Amino acid sequence: SVPARAHARTHARTCRRAAQHRRCALCGWRSPAGEARAAVGGLACGACSPRCCAMCGIFAYASAVPQPRTQVLETLLQGLERLEYRGYDSAGIAVDAAPHDGGAKGAGGEAPGSLVFRSQGKIASLRAHVAAEADARSLDKEATLAGQVGIAHTRWATHGAPSARNAHPHVSDSDSQDFVVVHNGIITNYKALKQLLESKGVEFLSDTDTEVVPKLAKYYYDLAKASGTTLCFIEVVTEVVRSLEGAYALLFKSLHFPGELVGCKRGSPLILAIKSGEAAPQAPGGVNGVAAAASAPSVPAAATASAPPQLYGMHSGSFSLSRHHEAASGDEYYLSSDASAVVEHTKSVIVLEDDQLVHLHGGAFAIYRFERDAHGLLREGSLPTKMKHAIQQLELEAEQIMKGSYEHFMAKEINEQPESLKSTMRGRVFAGAESVGGNWADVSPPSPGAAIDDALSSPTAAQMGALTALAQRKRVHLGGVADFLPTIRRSRRLVLVGCGTSYHACLAARPALEEFTGIPVSLELASDIADRACPIMRDDTCIFV
Repeated sequence: SVPARAHARTHARTCRRAAQHRRCALCGWRSPAGEARAAVGGLACGACSPRCCAMCGIFAYASAVPQPRTQVLETLLQGLERLEYRGYDSAGIAVDAAPHDGGAKGAGGEAPGSLVFRSQGKIASLRAHVAAEADARSLDKEATLAGQVGIAHTRWATHGAPSARNAHPHVSDSDSQDFVVVHNGIITNYKALKQLLESKGVEFLSDTDTEVVPKLAKYYYDLAKASGTTLCFIEVVTEVVRSLEGAYALLFKSLHFPGELVGCKRGSPLILAIKSGEAAPQAPGGVNGVAAAASAPSVPAAATASAPPQLYGMHSGSFSLSRHHEAASGDEYYLSSDASAVVEHTKSVIVLEDDQLVHLHGGAFAIYRFERDAHGLLREGSLPTKMKHAIQQLELEAEQIMKGSYEHFMAKEINEQPESLKSTMRGRVFAGAESVGGNWADVSPPSPGAAIDDALSSPTAAQMGALTALAQRKRVHLGGVADFLPTIRRSRRLVLVGCGTSYHACLAARPALEEFTGIPVSLELASDIADRACPIMRDDTCIFV
């Protein structure tokens, strides 16, 4: 099976090279010869890809304790409603089928598969569709199953028109639905993969790039099974990720692995939220992180690695986090594109990094990391390594994400702007010109003949303190920039990098920065600078907003 999988990936790479000169379907840009990230299959150039992968919302719920189906459905629908700002042209959910539902079963009579509901329009349309389908199919809404797993998606159309046919979740096959997937992002080599699978007799039912993912999972699983090898869920997902290019946050559930849920990400946001009646306290002297539970299935022959816990921002930095206790299991889990969908359930979260995978099973979770080579490809035959990770505490209240008495969220945001501005300026803008000490003499070099820039190349603690005091005296203090003042003063050019609203903030700030510093300021789109060989000189300073 390994040579066959290697052949599949080689075929995909060959097809990608053949498509290098096609036109971007979004902006009309034609990729030049030798471009590192060329337009693939006439789909999207590097500058346009992040536009697509930035949105769509994915949400998942996994319960280790028995829950009635109505509660699982309501949890998924409420999660999508919190994420509706990320996509609103179609939506869908998938939940476990009960044995008496007549749900999908495998050819060998495996456990029931999934019930998939998809509809065009907003979440309200999906809610009505689920109710109508449940009645039409005489589903037991109060069925209680142990270890239930549900996944959900709200779509911002990029591939294919808004329709139920193109809505997520996507399935590997219409009969048994062996694998079910939701996806936020863009698979840039999907046409090559689709061509390969079609040559193997696989039928596609949608116009999306996502559909290749569940079908690829089934292809690898069946390929291994035909050769007498049984892959675990993590191994299946690893083989799929090994074949993908682009940006993605993916959630998998499978007929072959009931009660299990796998999520992975690269480029698109994904967080794991943990809800437990009683969390285990951190052991004395232990690592402030999350150890994979012993009951969680392990990856064969995978080494164990650990990473120092870090703090991460969330959703454009609007949510703050603090360190939390150590735990390895919970009663309920949520996976989401954004904290707004989980804060009403729990505040204990793990922010997944790129190339990380989370596996949920039996009330336990484990986090793994994919290893890539110098070319950015997963090493052939490699398996992800198990990691420790910090659980963090969301400092956010559910009321902050609710509409309250306002008719819609835009009215709420407009009326909250005065308070938002005060909060933004708190600790950064000083109302008075109080004396705070410090002067330029404290920053000057000891030698009269030396240039001040030379002294600032390796400033002392006293010099840094004086610079900070001077910044406060000028009544504006930017803590994130203060530590880099010596570097900024020595720069020949400031490069501001942002995307969307951040880019417009850079546009507004450029005249003031040039006037106050006397240093030329240039602007770069984050999506553009990531996909081209932008010349950055040694004496340039880049500020990512």
